[in-house]
Amino acid sequence: MSQSHTPATEIEDEALAWVLRVHGDEVRDADIEALTLWQAQSDAHLAAYDRAERLWLLTSPISDVEPRPDVPNPTAENVIKFSDFTRRSQPSKAPAIKTSWVAAAAACLVLALGVPVYLTTRPVKPEIYETQRGETRWVSLKDGSRVHLNSDTRLSVRMARNERRLTLEKGELALTVVHDANKPFRVEAGQTALWDVGTEFNVLRHAGRVSVTVKSGAVSVTPATAKVMDLNTVLRPGDQAVVDEASGHIRRQTVDPAQVLAWQDGHVVYVDRPLTEVAEDLGRYFDRPLKVDKGAEKIRLTAVLPIDSEASVVSRLQAFAPIRVRVAKDALYLEPRHDDRPAR
Repeated sequence: MSQSHTPATEIEDEALAWVLRVHGDEVRDADIEALTLWQAQSDAHLAAYDRAERLWLLTSPISDVEPRPDVPNPTAENVIKFSDFTRRSQPSKAPAIKTSWVAAAAACLVLALGVPVYLTTRPVKPEIYETQRGETRWVSLKDGSRVHLNSDTRLSVRMARNERRLTLEKGELALTVVHDANKPFRVEAGQTALWDVGTEFNVLRHAGRVSVTVKSGAVSVTPATAKVMDLNTVLRPGDQAVVDEASGHIRRQTVDPAQVLAWQDGHVVYVDRPLTEVAEDLGRYFDRPLKVDKGAEKIRLTAVLPIDSEASVVSRLQAFAPIRVRVAKDALYLEPRHDDRPAR
């Protein structure tokens, strides 16, 4: 993400305006998408919004905050209500003086017995979902969104008051997201952050790459290591972005989402893919890895392969490609077939 040349105070004022806008009653999907693009301009923009959001939450009603047992409950005598403060702070006829939003927001912090509200809250404990090789799993989130975990996947979910954050540690998942303007939906996969607006999309984190494919809606893809603004990518239906985790480079292309999401129906689709890539991808589904012999590295494959069993994969590979599969205890070895007879 790039560094901003906009003055810090201007960014802070814009951040506060964005917080008030997205928490309003008339927020639209277009507003969330515009906010995503604004945040992607620089680290300073993202940090400023985070600070503004935290301060805004601290001015929310205390009844919405999880109390800690060691802090006394607030009473009418020791709580400054935000509504009271705003009534006392109506502008006079004199010219208004523009002040930093940080100072204004800090003045509005709700205090209970002199203890800042943030000390009475607890961090949201993540929920962990995972699958073993050969397994898939459906997960229904508290907001109504649905997540389908593919084989060998580990996912961490935090559903906070102001944000829904998923962290894909490894593997693949397909998401159907319920829109909530007041709770942005964020997926993190390594150094890649995805911001969603009521979308169906697929995320694969494997072999040093993060692949994002959109079926419907829009997703903003922001690699944390990106140095310039134009690397931030907003994907539409049929778009796919492949992010190299080491460099942050994004390769964008058009794909058929149905083919990418075919794993949900128990098979995978490869169209003119190098056999080495196919072997690497299939290795996610079974205990034994697939290793390609040097003589077969240049072979390309177009096929639909079931992933219900190792035996089915072996049979289909030999049917669709000029290879033999040698089964050993440690791996499945893909070797070139030098004659025209089918492998047995």
